[in-house]
Formats: sequence, C-alpha cells, structure tokens
Amino acid sequence: MTDRAPFSTGCSTPGPTLADGDGFTADTVWNLLSLTAQVAAGACLTIGVYFMFGSAPLGVFNQLYAIFAISGQLFVFGLNDSALKHSAQHLENRRQSDLMLETGLRLAACGGAVGMAAILAFAAIGGEALFGENVRQGLFFVGPAILLFVVNKALFGFLNGRRWFGRFALVQAVRAMVLTACVFAVLGAGAGPQYLGLCFGVTEAIVLLINWDLIRDAIRLGAERRLGADGFREWTRTHLSFGMRSMPHGFLSETFIRVDIVILMMFVDDATVGVYSFAAFFIEGIYQLPVVIRNITNPRLVPVFATRAGDAFRRLLIRSGGVSVLLTGAATLALLVLAPLIESFVAVPEFDTVYGVLLVVLPALVFYAFSVPFDYAILQAGRPGLQSLFMILATGLNVIGNLVLIPDYGLSGAAMATAIAMVGTSLCLWGILLGTFRIPSWPRTGD
Repeated sequence: MTDRAPFSTGCSTPGPTLADGDGFTADTVWNLLSLTAQVAAGACLTIGVYFMFGSAPLGVFNQLYAIFAISGQLFVFGLNDSALKHSAQHLENRRQSDLMLETGLRLAACGGAVGMAAILAFAAIGGEALFGENVRQGLFFVGPAILLFVVNKALFGFLNGRRWFGRFALVQAVRAMVLTACVFAVLGAGAGPQYLGLCFGVTEAIVLLINWDLIRDAIRLGAERRLGADGFREWTRTHLSFGMRSMPHGFLSETFIRVDIVILMMFVDDATVGVYSFAAFFIEGIYQLPVVIRNITNPRLVPVFATRAGDAFRRLLIRSGGVSVLLTGAATLALLVLAPLIESFVAVPEFDTVYGVLLVVLPALVFYAFSVPFDYAILQAGRPGLQSLFMILATGLNVIGNLVLIPDYGLSGAAMATAIAMVGTSLCLWGILLGTFRIPSWPRTGD
C-alpha cells in the first residue's frame, strides 16, 4: 500500500457497489436509530448534570472526555483505519481476515498499554498545571480505560469494514447509555468530580465484552499456530505501514471537533468550560448525523476506488453528501427554532451565551456536512499520508483560530474559530479530492 497507487487496492473481492441494492437505506436507518439513542443518553447526561450538579462537574467530565477521546485516537496508531480498510478488502477470504484481525488486536493491545502508561505519567507529573486538580486526579482512572478503548477502536473498524452496521449501531448505543448511567451513579453517590474518570473504564470494559461476543463467530484465534508466523509478520508490517500514515488523520480528526474545549481549559475555569460544553453537546450531537453517513460510506469507497468507477462515485457523492446535508440542516433548523421555546419553559442559566455559540457554529456545520462523508475518501483510496497532511492543515487552522480568538472573545472566540475551521476544511477537502483523483475525468459507463 503506497501513497503513489491510490486506485490499486488489491482487493480479494470487489465487494458490493452502489449499482446493486447495497442496503444503503437500511444501514442508514440502523445508524440513525443508534444515534437517536446516543443523543438521548447524551442529553440526559448533559442536561441532567448541568441542572442537578452544576456546570463545574460537567466541565470536569467534558475535559476528561476530551482527553480520553483524543488520547485513545492517538494511541490506536491508525489500526482502526487499517482494520476497516482491510476487512472490507477481504470479505470472502477467511484466512486473511483471521490473520488481519488477530494481528491488529495484538498491536492494538500494545498501543493501548503505551497510552495507559503515558496518561498515568502525565497525571503524576504535570496534569494539575494545565487542567486543575480534579482533572489531574481523574486521569488516573482514565489511564486504564485507554487500553480498553484502543482495542475497541480496532474492533469497531472491523465491524464497519464488514458492513455489520446493525451490530456497530447496537454497541455505539449501549456505550452511550452505559456511560450516562455511570456518570449519574458516581455523582449521585456524592463522589467528587475526579471520580468521573472511573466511568470510562467501566463503559469500555462492558463494550469490549459485547464487541467480542458479536465478532467471535467471525474470527478463529490461534491463526499463527495454524498458518505459521509469516502471515503475522506480513500483516504486522501492513498494519503499521498503513496505520502510522493514517494515525495523524485519526488523531487530528478527533482533535478537530474538540480542540475548542481543550484550549478553553487553558484560559477559563471549570464552570465556564461547562457552559460552553453545554452548547458543544448539541453541536456534537448534530455533527453525528453526517458521521453516521460517513460510517456507511467508508466501506463502499474501497471497491469504488479499486475500480475507478466514475459513475459509482458520482452516485455515492450525491447520495451521501445530499443525505448528510438534509439531515444536518433539518436538525439545525429544528434546534435553533425550538431552543428559545424550550428556554421559556425551563430557565437555562447563561442561555444567551449557549444560544450565541449555536448561532455561530451550526450554520458552518451544515456547510461542512456535505464533505464529512468523504473525509476518509483519501484514506480509502490508499493515500493515508495525504489524508494525514490534510488533517494537519485543517486542525492547525482550528488551533490557531482558537488561540487567537479565545483570549479576546472568550466563548464567542472559540465558536468563531470552530466555524471558520469547518468552512475552510470543507473547501480544502474538495480541492484535494478533485485535484488529486481528477474525479471529473473518471470514466463514465459507456464513455
């Protein structure tokens, strides 16, 4: 796999294409049902904690969550992307699928162990100086959760690549509900906000058990004993080569959507972060709509790029991008219209601040939504290095914007920086796709 051969993927099977009845609608429904459950759980968590326990515990939770999600994405070392791509390539090859997944899980466990050690060391040495004592103590609980999270990321990549969207959707919904229940259990028991870090470990342990139960019929462990060590050595090289080139993209894509909260941590107190994170919850909830379409689109990109199927790509482009914009636009309009009505019945402290953030970010998110289903397209075309370069530029724009605007404009500055980054990133992605892959020049059927 090299950056110089974007269309030659070596698929052992061409896989389904958009030309046949490929289940796009059914996959979308499964994932939207899952998203509904996730949003409901997240709403209970965010609104419930905000009104029952105050903005400060909510701020601590969201800081821990941001560090957890970003660190997990870093220490998975792109193995989830490799598992997604190669499980889609080897749908019909049981031998290669066994070798690929077992090798990936071994590497993921090693990466997770490194991540756990790094988080624990950071908490012991200097976490308080950056994030405060509550967050520092919470990181001691987050550290072990990183190990489980990384392994789960690899398994999610496998489920997505196999197009087992029903299973994928189920586990995502369960994860959100378990995490919400754990947060209320900790705070309801009167524990300090630092103990919220425990919630991540409990949640990921349960998710791992469910994931393993769902895929155990799809993999036969002990492939090395049956097939020899050569295959493992080859897959280790393949995973590390592909994963290390895709890792910056995976890490930065997680950072991109949460960098405003991370930088706010450095300038304001926990309570103020909690106010912003109240608005960020709604933004991230709507952002999950185009992410759902991206998850469905990802495995469909592999055969399209393998065959340079111009017609298939155009149909996928219109279908995925159009559905993404429609869903995101409808949700944005509903939220902006209904939020003031809801506030008239339930007094929300700092409502004007929260609504102001939404007014700035959500229109940019609608624009961004058309490109989200395709922000993994360069990766699926076998160009992880270029994909990572793109995300470095996109995240750099967001980071610079936040550092420049937050000191002078506070929460409004964070919102403006995020909106600018979304629009700029979307334009940059389409420039790369159209220029690098010369999509307009791809052959049409009958040309």
